[in-house]
Amino acid sequence: MQEFTEDEINTLSKGPEQFSQFNTMGDPALSQLRDQIKNAMIPLLIKVFQARLDLSQAVAPPSRLTSTRDKLSAEEITAQLKAIDKDLHVLMLWCQSCRKQIDKALAIPEESAIRPTAPSPANPAVSKSFSDAVSAQKALYEEELSATAPKKRWWNKIIK
Repeated sequence: MQEFTEDEINTLSKGPEQFSQFNTMGDPALSQLRDQIKNAMIPLLIKVFQARLDLSQAVAPPSRLTSTRDKLSAEEITAQLKAIDKDLHVLMLWCQSCRKQIDKALAIPEESAIRPTAPSPANPAVSKSFSDAVSAQKALYEEELSATAPKKRWWNKIIK
């Protein structure tokens, strides 16, 4: 059985009035589920408490103060409690799975906001196209430079 953190125990110990602030849930299905859980868990908690008392009486020495009405054996009570625990464990796994998916979904925006996206590996066609564009730009620049340069006369060539 899973152990609860201190915060979870404090939250659970506050009772149903603590959850009254959640009366309006965004998803109607979750609101219905909460009501169904509340309607199932309160009797279940009473049943578990009664089973715990019965189990403690079953293992205790007989006494004239305890009634001898239809009592279950300690093994039967333990089997019932283990079955309830197994069912609750399955329900808890469903809740944990849903919460993990929510955590993953919430982590995606946080990661993209914190980490810049990594550059994708260079595509050879893109890099060739880029280098062609750069070399064409360089050739165009050299042509413009030579066109604006003063024309050398034939005698300037001889003097140099």
